[in-house]
Amino acid sequence: MLLPGTSGPGSYKNPELVAAALAEHGLQQIQLFLSGLAAETHCATLLEQFPHLQGRCFAAGFTDLELALAYSHALAVVLPSRIEGFGLPAIEALASGATVLVANSRGLREAGAGACPRFQQQTQPALLAG
Repeated sequence: MLLPGTSGPGSYKNPELVAAALAEHGLQQIQLFLSGLAAETHCATLLEQFPHLQGRCFAAGFTDLELALAYSHALAVVLPSRIEGFGLPAIEALASGATVLVANSRGLREAGAGACPRFQQQTQPALLAG
């Protein structure tokens, strides 16, 4: 699973939603890749808060070509942001042929249009798991 352009827990990018969901039964084998600025720092922070991700959370810096390949080979590109100005990662991932899941938030609704399944942000991340 790929979280592009991620930020740390507590930010508007909301990576903790996916991190918590990956603790659900049946999802223990799914790996999480974070990309973007300070991905290593954000990965370390997620590992502190979500120890079930140990050995499953990785930071990656991609060139444009590598990012397109990562999008196209990911199980899913997930954008759990509480708000986005434009939603460029959704458009890039869709252009690469990725399966893109977006939070039902401003910017992502518009960027994903009808091509991306949307999920409501809630305290329990069951929508991602089920």
